[in-house]
Amino acid sequence: MTKVEFLKQLEEQIIMPDDEGSLSTETTLDQLDEWDSLAKVAFLAFSVRELAINLNPAQVDNCVTVQDLMNLVAEKIEA
Repeated sequence: MTKVEFLKQLEEQIIMPDDEGSLSTETTLDQLDEWDSLAKVAFLAFSVRELAINLNPAQVDNCVTVQDLMNLVAEKIEA
């Protein structure tokens, strides 16, 4: 999955389905009204369903930016 595809999936399925193209890797998760506990659970489900990886919820909680989420996913895919 490319960076662009990842951002699109994150927007569509988890964060902002009606606001496509507004995320970047530098976006801080705390500044997103949609990034709450339900969004985190949705991200964990997305990672299992679409990426076939299991993420630790504490690791997701430690992510500050969209880039941090991408790095976490990349680590798991490469492992």
